[in-house]
Amino acid sequence: MIRGITGKWLLSVLVTMTIGLLLLGTASYQVVTGHFASFVGKNLEDRTRIYASLLSEDFSPKTLEYIRRMEQGSGRWVFVFQPSGELYNDKPKEKALIQAVQDRLRQRDGVQRHRMTVPGSRRSALMVASPFTPSEKARGTVAVVLEMTWLSSIFHSLESLMLLAGVGALLIGGGIALLLSHQTVRPILDIRNAAVRLAHGDYQTRVSVRGNDELTSLGKSMNELAQSLDSYRSSRRTFLSEVSHELRTPLSYLKGYTALLDERDLSKEKSKRLTQVIREQTDRLERLVEDLVTLSRLDEGKLEVDKAYILPAERVEKVIQELEPHAEKNGVQLRWSSQVDQTLWFDPVRFDQILLNLLDNAIRHSEAGGQVHVSLSTLPETDRMRMEVQDHGMGMDTEELERIWDRFYRVEKSRSREHGGSGLGLSIVRRLVHLHQGTIEVRSRPGEGTVFLMEFPMWTSGGERGGDSIE
Repeated sequence: MIRGITGKWLLSVLVTMTIGLLLLGTASYQVVTGHFASFVGKNLEDRTRIYASLLSEDFSPKTLEYIRRMEQGSGRWVFVFQPSGELYNDKPKEKALIQAVQDRLRQRDGVQRHRMTVPGSRRSALMVASPFTPSEKARGTVAVVLEMTWLSSIFHSLESLMLLAGVGALLIGGGIALLLSHQTVRPILDIRNAAVRLAHGDYQTRVSVRGNDELTSLGKSMNELAQSLDSYRSSRRTFLSEVSHELRTPLSYLKGYTALLDERDLSKEKSKRLTQVIREQTDRLERLVEDLVTLSRLDEGKLEVDKAYILPAERVEKVIQELEPHAEKNGVQLRWSSQVDQTLWFDPVRFDQILLNLLDNAIRHSEAGGQVHVSLSTLPETDRMRMEVQDHGMGMDTEELERIWDRFYRVEKSRSREHGGSGLGLSIVRRLVHLHQGTIEVRSRPGEGTVFLMEFPMWTSGGERGGDSIE
């Protein structure tokens, strides 16, 4: 049983070619032999008619001799019969053949054509007879018999030639099919081998692609898959490394400070300070775990979103009130303004999460005495709401702006870790904004601060506009 795709391809081509050549050869053979046999019969009939015409015009021994000489040769006979059926040119050696001709002449009158077998042999022959009128009352018949052995020999030669041509065509076609199968199957085998290597973890493998056909497209897709898997593995390693590093820091604090608490000679003030550090690190660890869970659900598309009509101004005021103690502790002043009095179709929990992450990021990157401002406005021309979160901190350059959405990326790592930043907040913010059909961009200059600009549609998921203003 043929298992390889190359063998199956070659076998199918050879079978198809064989059937096609057999049909074509049979049809061609029938047409050629039929036309040739018809030509021979017509030629023999024309000669017989000429002989009959000559005998009708000049029936003499000279004419009989002329006709005999014209058909003289191996496998060729001419007989001239009297009206009574007797021969004018008696040939006793061919009595059996003459009798066979006479038997057929008795069947009907006029020009006749008969297939017959030469008596005493298996050789086929063609007989053509034509009447002639040597006188007004008498009527004779001239019959020409042509042995068909030479024609059969020609047909056998034609069969051999067609057979050799068919075998040659199969060999040439098989060779071409083999070359084409290699060219066609090689990319498939390369893709299969690449898939096997990918299954074994070799994500650096690539398929060599050339051309612009379906296999080329498949090879490009396989290369894109390998590149995606390689990127995924690299990002996963980086992610796990960053996660382990982020977890190690608070865990080290917890382990060290709990060991200090075991000391019996600690003062009440020092014990309180250690407890406060442990609480802060526990909160930091909790935030990190929550951020990781949120990102995981976002990646899997399983984050629950419960949209409702909300008043953006009320949500902003609520979040700022929650963060004011944290901002005051860092010497940062929070301000907000709103020109939006309409409701927004949004998940309130996710709205708060977006704003909390952005404000927490702004507070951590603002100097003492700085100010963070949140503003809400509407864009009537696009029927969207804009929310801006602006700080006047250290700002970022162009290179840093391109990476702020990366997970665990920090503009100022020491400062972020000191103030509890996980490096996941901005990545979560962008995913949540996009989840609500919004857009987000950031503008920043070193030393001048940073502003995050978000826009959200004032439309519901069902295509209805957000609710009217609520007094």
